[in-house]
Amino acid sequence: PQSRVLQVTSIGFDISALELAMAFGNGLPLCLASEEARRTPAFLVSLLQREQVTTAVLTPALLAVLPAAPLAALAVLGVGGEALPAALAARWSDGRAVINVYGPTEVTVYISVELCDPAELATGRAPAIGRPIPGGEALLLDLAAGEPGLVPAGIVGELAIGGVGLAQSYLGRAGRTAEKFVPHPFSRLPGARLYRTGDRVRQRPDFR
Repeated sequence: PQSRVLQVTSIGFDISALELAMAFGNGLPLCLASEEARRTPAFLVSLLQREQVTTAVLTPALLAVLPAAPLAALAVLGVGGEALPAALAARWSDGRAVINVYGPTEVTVYISVELCDPAELATGRAPAIGRPIPGGEALLLDLAAGEPGLVPAGIVGELAIGGVGLAQSYLGRAGRTAEKFVPHPFSRLPGARLYRTGDRVRQRPDFR
């Protein structure tokens, strides 16, 4: 009941839907950031303090420029939109849960999550992008081969994602749709597809 969600993303960006859903889907207050707060890190920190925001989703670039300040109420921090450096994650994980989220717009905001481990961050190891959310699917494929195959652990491959949140197509761009949305090579569901992210990733040997 005491949770308060920050809405800082422009309404034209997909993460704004996540911010709205976190608040309204749980009956929580939504703290709206002004345009001034969006553009001025010091004003955003003041908003976080004044409104006692407990939950926020921010980009690494924004986190990197926020001035140091006590934010005791901020308990859960989702970070996404670009790679999250270990040092930045370690700084912000002091006293709160930092969740690394990954996913392009084509799959409903994000597809995977990873709760950052402060002990691992202290070693300088960058956070993983984690496991798929319920209803999502993430496969590491060798899509350059004639018959797409799964890539073994430790080997770099292209990340392909699917699941119930996958978009249907690019509006009015049939060629681009055919290039990026490909048939699912391992699904028995008629018409099942995967989205080729173009991102090169690997499964860590200690991934469980």
